[in-house]
Amino acid sequence: MVSFVELPYEIRLEVFKQLESSEDAVAFRNMDKSNHHLFTSTCFQRYGFLQPEELLIFRTLYKDGLMSRYTKTVFGHVHIATFKGNKEDFPTHSEQENDAVVAIVRGGNESEHARRHAMDVMRWLCCVEIERWKCDYVEDYEPKKEFYSRLVEAGLVAAACLCPSKNELNAIHEPNCGEGKYMALSGFLKACYENSSEQGGFHKSGICLYARFLLRVDLDALYVEDPSASILSENCDQLFGEMKAITLFMKCLQRLYQISASNVFPKPKILG
Repeated sequence: MVSFVELPYEIRLEVFKQLESSEDAVAFRNMDKSNHHLFTSTCFQRYGFLQPEELLIFRTLYKDGLMSRYTKTVFGHVHIATFKGNKEDFPTHSEQENDAVVAIVRGGNESEHARRHAMDVMRWLCCVEIERWKCDYVEDYEPKKEFYSRLVEAGLVAAACLCPSKNELNAIHEPNCGEGKYMALSGFLKACYENSSEQGGFHKSGICLYARFLLRVDLDALYVEDPSASILSENCDQLFGEMKAITLFMKCLQRLYQISASNVFPKPKILG
């Protein structure tokens, strides 16, 4: 009896086309280790499946409510930034289109088609051109010093990095709150403040600069503008949890940028 791996490629491709999810498609591809390369990235995309690495990225971006919120916020704002000029110069359909983008990204887990559509939109936005003046504005944004003052008062970071600039990351000293929380803090500062002036690629891309800006604003609003949010207590797990999530999000975003930048990714259909 002929085994599965001995079947002609055409028959296996026909089976592949009938699969229902990206998870099934990846598992199917991995069944035949010697010929799995036949199921190319083009093949996955043609039949509406996420490629293995896309699937891993997608799972991370939607792993919980916090990551989903970051995903929706960042890609929604980056899409707004793609329109030329100031808000008064935007085309009449800009608001409608942006609402559609946010809905596409937010609804990414609703179906296999929705996942593919959301991934296409996110890959396009990772590499879309944004006017330089807008990138300069968000890159120059400095958060409120009060946030870092409270970190110092809580004994979580040395006074030397009261308001960590892009060149002061090495000034961080290990706090008394444990190695895990220290790693969360240092990972966050590296992800959102590391000097990008001498780096190209992702670190100078619009998606990276906007993500850093939006996530800093988000954290700043939670722990500075909200009087009820205390970071001075011994139990500040929520703060460090957010820092860890931001670090993971930025790493995931960088990998998505890398796989998207290797090819010219056209603007997908958004309206209609």
